[in-house]
Amino acid sequence: DTDSTEVMIDYDEQGRVVATRSPSGFWNDRFIYDDYQRMTTYIDGEGGFSRYYYNDDNLVTRTIDPLWCETYTEWEQRKKIAEINEIGERTEYG
Repeated sequence: DTDSTEVMIDYDEQGRVVATRSPSGFWNDRFIYDDYQRMTTYIDGEGGFSRYYYNDDNLVTRTIDPLWCETYTEWEQRKKIAEINEIGERTEYG
């Protein structure tokens, strides 16, 4: 055993990753880009998905994980200043 993994990566016309896959099937992920909604959907090999919403600076402002938990991120001058989780708990960054 060489402890190596072969992974193939597929790209769209804009150079963004749209899929990863491996002969073993361990890696079988997909990415769907919605430029209009400024959202990227990541679908893992087991069918779970996460969604990432971006602002005009391409910084993630909202995340929905595979369990439908939402996290909001606040930015100031491209610096993360806070995250708010699904129950409203706020973590601030200095």
